[in-house]
Amino acid sequence: MDIDSRLPTELPPEAAGPDGLSRPLPFEDAGGNPGFVARVWATLRCFWTDAARAGEGLGRSSQVGPAIRFYALLGLPAVVLVGLVNVLWPVQPWFLAALGQPKPAGPEGSALLIGLFSLLLAPVFIALVLALTGLLYQCGLWMVGGAKAGLGLPVTYRFLLYSAAALGVPVGLADLALARLPGPLHILGVLFTLGAQLGIFFYQGVIFARAHRTETWRGVLGLLMPLLLILLLCGGCFGALWAAGGEEFRDALTKGLRGGV
Repeated sequence: MDIDSRLPTELPPEAAGPDGLSRPLPFEDAGGNPGFVARVWATLRCFWTDAARAGEGLGRSSQVGPAIRFYALLGLPAVVLVGLVNVLWPVQPWFLAALGQPKPAGPEGSALLIGLFSLLLAPVFIALVLALTGLLYQCGLWMVGGAKAGLGLPVTYRFLLYSAAALGVPVGLADLALARLPGPLHILGVLFTLGAQLGIFFYQGVIFARAHRTETWRGVLGLLMPLLLILLLCGGCFGALWAAGGEEFRDALTKGLRGGV
């Protein structure tokens, strides 16, 4: 049965537990999934293969603690690894290469120490980013009328933490490797990563909708709305600067994109 065709509180028989509610996520179901590694692997498979089941498991509980532990186990180490590789072996973005900019050299001396020290503060920055992102997603869901089930912000944070660890980490690690391919392969890697990120984004929208027991389009648009508002705000500010700054602003911008040449 299609996700959108079900009532918000209706669950398929295979997703219901003995209490009539949706089954908990495998990571939170020690009785049904004995063994810690088995629970982690089952949760990863659930998010990659069954969006409805994952979303219903997220919406079953308001406890954020298990989601934090799952992200700390998989998401945080991956973010630190990506940051460490980018500090020690920086890669040149394709658009800077197209502008003829030289490849960045590896950091040395104080620049290397600052880069490594910043990794120690990564948990703090990640926590702030996740807190703000969860608020924006909840606001976006409310704006499109998808928060009527009243499950609230805890379910949004559960969705954000679980999906970032289960879905975001593999894409991020793939981007880390593909961005370092030589020559034209680098462009192909960037295109592949962008396509994967776009697909994962819409897939997350399906999970988000099921977690909040709303229609799929509301879940996708709820995730998209904060990004659209930010882009609109940034575009308006840039447009105002472009119109009011005159030739001096446009020349400075062009020189800046070319590395000050």
